[in-house]
Amino acid sequence: GSQGGDSVTTEAILSRLGKAKQIESSLEAIAAEQKAAKRGGRNVPPGSDEKSQALRLQLCEVLSDVILKDSQLAHGNDAIGRLWKNCFYGRINDIRSRIVKEKSRAKKRQASGGGEGSGAEAAKKMVGDLDRQLKQFLKEAIQLYRYIIERYLKELMPLSQSQFSIGSDAEEEERERSLVIIASLYRMHIHLGDLYRYSSQHKHAEECYLKSAKLAPGTGNPFNQLAVVAQQSQDTMTVVALYYYARSLMATREPFETSRSNLVRLFESNKKWLDEHSREDDVPSRGIVNAAPSGNMPKRAAQEWRQKERAAANRKALARTVDLQWALFRGVSLDGYADGRIDLAGLTKKMAGMHDTLSTLIGQASFSESLLCKVMAILAFTTLGASNHGKLITADGFYARRNKDPKWNEGIVMTNQ
Repeated sequence: GSQGGDSVTTEAILSRLGKAKQIESSLEAIAAEQKAAKRGGRNVPPGSDEKSQALRLQLCEVLSDVILKDSQLAHGNDAIGRLWKNCFYGRINDIRSRIVKEKSRAKKRQASGGGEGSGAEAAKKMVGDLDRQLKQFLKEAIQLYRYIIERYLKELMPLSQSQFSIGSDAEEEERERSLVIIASLYRMHIHLGDLYRYSSQHKHAEECYLKSAKLAPGTGNPFNQLAVVAQQSQDTMTVVALYYYARSLMATREPFETSRSNLVRLFESNKKWLDEHSREDDVPSRGIVNAAPSGNMPKRAAQEWRQKERAAANRKALARTVDLQWALFRGVSLDGYADGRIDLAGLTKKMAGMHDTLSTLIGQASFSESLLCKVMAILAFTTLGASNHGKLITADGFYARRNKDPKWNEGIVMTNQ
């Protein structure tokens, strides 16, 4: 299982793994001590942060060495997961949370009349220092992950070209090792994508997540991450995020259930955006057809005005499309109870309005074919899983729900779906 032509014994790798466990135990002890101090209102022991950073660096070196030297032992001992969790993820979250706290303190000082005094200036300087520290940390982490991925890809390529007799032990061993490398590449592409996302390099993050999806077909995690990227992009692509959350939840081999709560938050934030941007004269069919520049506007200015109006109409229409899926996701109220869900008349009205709006915009070639395909996939997801939070309910599901609640009305779910 050793890689890169290095002669490394299994005993040496196991010794390195033992060293990693010792370092992890030391890090856990320091974290527990810091947590206890904060809970008791005491100052964190002096030098503990510096000690943690030094230990994380040692752990990073040890685990990286194991990952590079023996892919199979690294995989069996979750070296990739431990590297991410203990060396990068925790540290990144710590710096980001400190940035948020310092920004909050600076705002409070200004709000209380502190203005641009020494306190506010000190807070701004602290935010700047932390931001630079985070950027440098992310840059170094990205370099490490790219290097390890490159080494693994080089190791994988000869395996695909190896010639072994069919059914031989050597062929089986190489096949198992290639599967380990592919599984490791899947996880590392997720982690590298996260690093790019934290760095606001969304295009690179998207590429990494798409690669991880190809490396492990049927897994939902990469699509959940793609949905997060879509939400964080400059032009918030809510409908694209909804599509990826649907892909995540409908993954055939390993659905990513965290996407369900993420999806609910997406629906709620979309509803809030619609409420904030609604106008009294804003009807579903209003948009680029009724829009025309007023007055003697110059030709170029009129063209820019039309483009802005088209973009606004498109975003509003797609936001309404997402809101309609929220209604289907929760289900239509058919039993007369005031449970916050839409009734059949309300749903019919909303669907009719959306039909008119989308027909108009599609007629004007406002949406790409790719986006329309995503909308079709979304409709399949929300209608097939209507009233059950996007989940298809099976016979076993009906039986379990009936046992849990004898008063449960399965007819509502069946009618919705």
